[in-house]
Amino acid sequence: MISCPVPDGLVRRRGRMAFWEFNEGFPEAYTSFGRCKDDIIALSDFNARYFRKEFGDCRVIQIPYPLRIDVSGVPDAAECRRRFGFAEDAFVVFYNFGWASGWNRKNPHGAVRAFARAFRSDPEAKLVFKTFGRAGHEAREAELLAIAEKEGVRDKIVLFNDWMSRSELQ
Repeated sequence: MISCPVPDGLVRRRGRMAFWEFNEGFPEAYTSFGRCKDDIIALSDFNARYFRKEFGDCRVIQIPYPLRIDVSGVPDAAECRRRFGFAEDAFVVFYNFGWASGWNRKNPHGAVRAFARAFRSDPEAKLVFKTFGRAGHEAREAELLAIAEKEGVRDKIVLFNDWMSRSELQ
């Protein structure tokens, strides 16, 4: 996960490494990890907060990792915009999440409100929710659309609940 050497003095000693992206369950998943004896390096604000809560007795160091995406097979932007019906000069926000995932952590309500504040008066702006696992979560979808309606951006929200290839997502 780290593509460069850890800077000198950042960690006190060698330790074990684990990767975690959830807001619960680490001790149960990594029973061999035990209680904190080592420094924990977190790769996001979310992970740092979780580890500080879970392992308050150890030092948590946050090192944001660089996000690298190979876009060599990705169609050009104009082709993608035509395919999904977006104007060539429209500002498009793409938001990918699962309906059953950590709803509060993903915060699609906040995304709608922030989008509304920034783009309510832009006639071409779109907020695209690429979702998965909608079945059984229709009430959440209705709640999200009600917020968009209240914020005056319902006509700018696009819901796409279908499978997409990696290159399409990128």
